[in-house]
Amino acid sequence: MPGLYKSHRKHQNFVMPTNPTWIQTFNSDFVRTFRGKQFVRFQDGEGYSLVDDYPGWYKKQMGIDDNVQLRPLFRFIFYANRSIEDGRYVPLIVEVSQTSEINENGIIKYMLNDSRVKRLKPVDVDTRDDFYIDTHTGKLVEKRKHKYTPVSIKNIYDRLFKIHISNWRTPKGALTRFKIFFTRRLLSFLSKSLAFIFSFSFLYIKGKRYKYDVIRERYLSSPGDSENRITTSGPPPSDIDFFGYKVSVWTLFTYSFAVVVLYLFFMPTVNDFLLKSEPFSTILTIAIAILSIVIYDKILPKALEIGVKYGETFSYDLKYTGIKIRI
Repeated sequence: MPGLYKSHRKHQNFVMPTNPTWIQTFNSDFVRTFRGKQFVRFQDGEGYSLVDDYPGWYKKQMGIDDNVQLRPLFRFIFYANRSIEDGRYVPLIVEVSQTSEINENGIIKYMLNDSRVKRLKPVDVDTRDDFYIDTHTGKLVEKRKHKYTPVSIKNIYDRLFKIHISNWRTPKGALTRFKIFFTRRLLSFLSKSLAFIFSFSFLYIKGKRYKYDVIRERYLSSPGDSENRITTSGPPPSDIDFFGYKVSVWTLFTYSFAVVVLYLFFMPTVNDFLLKSEPFSTILTIAIAILSIVIYDKILPKALEIGVKYGETFSYDLKYTGIKIRI
């Protein structure tokens, strides 16, 4: 959905042809139902956008200032070439989102995802497999348990708008907002928190932080460009020889600190193990030291990088993941 949507006409004049097609019948019903409201037909002819108003009581619940013009934006979309049931039905996609009305040099624009709502935010609704246009009649039907029953465009509009402005006090509103909170916000927060912990752990091991910007990496960066991933902050690189293995002073320091802490916690177990393996204690100690430092210096940081990457990506994608809502 675009960030800005322009609309400057109340409605379009529509003349019903003598022998209407199913698309013309749908258009006629839409115009007749919403005559007097602010709507625009898409340039490709396959659907409409409609801008309405929020009731006064809901604006108070949102806690918006009087000079903020928030409006619900509906979109009714269909693609004539995407029919089902041997061409009998065409899906009708219906969306409703919160927008801000902006007047720029006499042209009215509607901006999505306004952040000036202080309290209760409307629920963005997107339904794609509930409603269909019957290509035999041009009328709307609703699909429930593989059965298609007639439904009016006004009924669809009213049901979506009711969900859009629902709150925690109604059963459907409470269930809808709980699903949004749990499947989007809570899981997104937990995923981002894990990514932060992994990034902090990387900082502890390497002395510099690993970051992953989803937008830059996914849409802006060139392949192989990792300039924005690992920051240059932290101690300068300085390698020393650790049993023939080159490792930075910072990494060896944090590794040694971790080993000492683990030893203090598990001292009886470690001492008992070394006592039992005394004939091979020197060789075993060197082998364990080299193996563990390689894991600590190479494998663990790589795993943390993957954790940061997927944590940030999962958190980002959850914000825009569609949620199935019972309309």
